[in-house]
Amino acid sequence: MDLHSAVVSGDADAVRALLATGAVLSVTDDDGHTPLEIADDPDIARLLISAGAPVRASGDTSPLHRAAELGWTDVAEMLLERGADPGCRDRYGDLPQDLLPNGPSELRERMARRLRYHGRSARLGLDEVEHGPQQAVAIRPHRAEALTTMYRGTVLVRWELEPRIKPVEILRVGSRTDLRGPVGSFTGPLVAFAGEKAVQVRQWAAVRLAFELPDVGSGSLAMSPDGDRLAIGSNQRLRVVDTQSGAPLAGDHDLDHTDWEGLGDARVTPEFSPDGGKLAVGNSMRGSWWLTVLDIGKDGRLRHRYDRRDPQPWSSEVSGTLRFSPNGEYIAMWVHPTGVVATRAATGEAAWKHEIESRAGTLCYTGDGRTLAVGTGAGVSWLDAHSGRPRGRETTFGAVNDLAFADHCGMLAATSTGLHRLLG
Repeated sequence: MDLHSAVVSGDADAVRALLATGAVLSVTDDDGHTPLEIADDPDIARLLISAGAPVRASGDTSPLHRAAELGWTDVAEMLLERGADPGCRDRYGDLPQDLLPNGPSELRERMARRLRYHGRSARLGLDEVEHGPQQAVAIRPHRAEALTTMYRGTVLVRWELEPRIKPVEILRVGSRTDLRGPVGSFTGPLVAFAGEKAVQVRQWAAVRLAFELPDVGSGSLAMSPDGDRLAIGSNQRLRVVDTQSGAPLAGDHDLDHTDWEGLGDARVTPEFSPDGGKLAVGNSMRGSWWLTVLDIGKDGRLRHRYDRRDPQPWSSEVSGTLRFSPNGEYIAMWVHPTGVVATRAATGEAAWKHEIESRAGTLCYTGDGRTLAVGTGAGVSWLDAHSGRPRGRETTFGAVNDLAFADHCGMLAATSTGLHRLLG
């Protein structure tokens, strides 16, 4: 039995025996966790800490967060004594003291004193946000302004883009649940977010105010160019709703299933064409990807145009974004492990593919449609939009989590080191 297994099983005697034989306390499991980070028993946690287990965060949380959340006060005290950082934030942006039960607490005050002693604040500040990891970005139509998300969407940041990029407002908008987005349009006044169970909509002019679309559910989102419609892809379903009211406008139920097999698994990812007349939908099921393109008729109903399927079944899946080129000629899609796959939008014929070693990626065309930016954990790769040939790389900003383009402000990248403008 290894140390991780002994900790998970709660076998304190086995943990002691393994520690006595020199078990390595810093080794991580397949999910990147040390034994201390997965301990569910405070007695075992104390054993590991006393033996010298690493007390600093190695992933998206820390042992101190875990002790505070579980109410292990004495374990938290031990961690502080051994140098645990009370100012680190977990994946939802919370400090360890934020996870303590409400009410007066000697441990909370001790953590606060430690922060003050080192000149740090418990409040998330603009200076911390400016260089912190940004997840997604949307650009406000006709204004030099953007929104990004941090900490799984629980924090929104409003940015000014001129004369330089800087954060101007921080909004804590969620608790400890994911909020994906923002998704915007070229001209509309709204941005949308996907919660765990519902779609949330905010106005650019008043981003602090939010309302949920009734009876809509949630999923992968795409907004029409005019901002009037929202496409929602979920498990084997596709719906198009009104962004103001949530009223249903169309869906996969419109389609004739006699010559169409339907949608794939939870990775049903929609995207509107630049003219709003088509929907491209990335699908995957059991490790095989395909692309579905639907026409949006004058009556608003959906009609099946074609599918482009994976020529190598059971090999890959849609695991990122898909984008139309500005003129609607191409559809670029991120497929793992292939990289970028481009399709001729009118016919469904393969255009090109470009292999990149990355688990996931994000895509964005430049305004003239000549270049495709591909964001990965290694930075940005610039590809010729017509051939897929490399044009260059940009690696100075760290990992790239999202990309957005608007004519009035250029290409923006939400990265592990803040929001940046790309030069191309």
